[in-house]
Amino acid sequence: MGKVKKDSAGTSTATTTSQNNDGILYTRNLLLRAVAGIYLCAFLTFYYQSPGLFGRNGILPAQNLYNLGKGNIPSIRNPTLVQYHSLLGLDIQYMLEFLSLFGAIISFIVFTTTRLCVMPLFAILWATYYSLVEHTQIFEHQSDNLLLEAGFVIMMLAPLTDTRKSSPSDKIGFALLKWVLLRFLFDSGSVKFFSGCPLWWSFQGLKHHFQTMPLPTPLAWWSHHIPKDFMTITTIYTNLTELILSWFFFFPSRAVRIFLFHWVLYLELTIIFTGNYGFLNFLVSVLLLSLLDDKYLKKRSIFRLLVEVVLYCAAFTVAIYFATGLLHYKQVMFKYEHLGILRSMAKLAPLVAVVAVISTFLTNTISHPSVTSSKGFLRKASNLNSMLVFSLCALSLIGISVVPHHNIDASLNITNTQLGKHYKEINTFRIVNEYGRHLRRMRTERLEINLEYSDHVEGPWKTLPFVFKPWNENATLPYSGPYLARLDMKFYDAAPSSYRDHLWIMPLAYRILQNQPDVMRLFGLKGALDTAPRYVRGTLYRFAFTPFNRKSKAFWRKTTVGEHFPPVSLSDTLLATHLRNLRYPMGLETPKIANHSLKDVLDLIRRQLELLEASKAIILISFTGVIINLIHG
Repeated sequence: MGKVKKDSAGTSTATTTSQNNDGILYTRNLLLRAVAGIYLCAFLTFYYQSPGLFGRNGILPAQNLYNLGKGNIPSIRNPTLVQYHSLLGLDIQYMLEFLSLFGAIISFIVFTTTRLCVMPLFAILWATYYSLVEHTQIFEHQSDNLLLEAGFVIMMLAPLTDTRKSSPSDKIGFALLKWVLLRFLFDSGSVKFFSGCPLWWSFQGLKHHFQTMPLPTPLAWWSHHIPKDFMTITTIYTNLTELILSWFFFFPSRAVRIFLFHWVLYLELTIIFTGNYGFLNFLVSVLLLSLLDDKYLKKRSIFRLLVEVVLYCAAFTVAIYFATGLLHYKQVMFKYEHLGILRSMAKLAPLVAVVAVISTFLTNTISHPSVTSSKGFLRKASNLNSMLVFSLCALSLIGISVVPHHNIDASLNITNTQLGKHYKEINTFRIVNEYGRHLRRMRTERLEINLEYSDHVEGPWKTLPFVFKPWNENATLPYSGPYLARLDMKFYDAAPSSYRDHLWIMPLAYRILQNQPDVMRLFGLKGALDTAPRYVRGTLYRFAFTPFNRKSKAFWRKTTVGEHFPPVSLSDTLLATHLRNLRYPMGLETPKIANHSLKDVLDLIRRQLELLEASKAIILISFTGVIINLIHG
């Protein structure tokens, strides 16, 4: 009998018995709790932004999805929990709030209670978040898709009822998570080269990355000014991690996997600290736990683990620094003939995952404790059958994922094949997704749209502030943590192109002219302006980081480029025509609520939660969950 540990509910659990443990039981439960923590951040992010983005008087009301379909058929692709809003006596807006709060509460409970890390609750979390993401419309982010894909695997991995026992399918679930990680990293790295972008081919991409990333942090300013040689080596390190080392996730050597955990975690931490990508890289960091085992984690205290991570990060930084003098990187250049190697690697990657799943299945049939120690033929057959079903599901997911995986290059694309048709059907549930599309081209300059309002078309014009998006020279670069600022992100996508290409811009201008409080809160305001503006316009600016030897504390230099969209008013023909073409609801919608008691409770909760800025509230709540976990051990 090994050590007896207590789970987060205080239940004594013999976690190291040879009968119930396959060496990853503790790691599996830790991974399950950590993913629940990511769900918590995702639900809270949606909750804070939902009224302004998808409310009845928000930018893109979710109600429209049920009104715009042909023949009164909803535009929602699949049934979601939101469609049962009438059963609770709520409208669509309040149903979205209710579901995001419900998901946050369930995920917090699972996050802090090991014995509740079970399949039914993870199924509830997945179904609830899927229901919300289906209403994000163009405000969805790849972090949503990665969470739903990884969350589906986590749902399969979680035990049905008893978290104290390992399952012969656990290691197969870990192999499937490694495949998700490999695809995310490899696809994100390879699209840079398949796109033909000269900055990526010359390993100069990061030279512009920190200045042109969507939502930089203060550390991005410092990173932008590191020496050119160091920047080039850092770019090579990133490509090496994404394209080469990610393959070694399946390597049988335990020491190699532990090293890779720290190596890739270092990359994810640098992304987390330099850019506000929401919970995306937090999720990737959590999934890296699939590279570890109980022997590594249980012998180390939290303090020792943190110290090791810091030491590894310091060692990697020093190694990269010294590599600038040892490697003749100036002669390193991605060439056209290298594309053939990348294509071969892309074709081979799914086969590696298939071999990993099959070999794990075969190994477990003869050596897993729950199989070898099973008493009776029926019990052993039941364990083998459940493992076989899990393996077949894993192989099916790997097979379907070949379609989005091959979308990284036109010559590999198999969308129009029979497998591609199956993928289109399954893709409506977001359990297999495409990653890295936003990395195809590196921008060489930063363009920003500022929204300006006035009472007169001649001005003077005032600028609406943003919380995370750069908007003036002296604006700070706040850190959002796992909070995903969806609206700020969309401005990054819209800046290089016409407002006509982005259907949400005119609806946003319309809501600003209406002085909608929920929309104004998305800009960091406490509610509506004192008086509604009569005119709104979009002005395009070019932003660049201030030099390293700056004399002020300003992060940015700003120059005017021109008009992004002309001044519009509520009586403006351009605005009215644009909204009419979108079949956008004009005027103000009033709530149609039958259950006023539940509505009042939801309103009370929102008033309390909005006392604190969204990103700070999410960090505080998440930190509280971490403290509870540390107390319980």
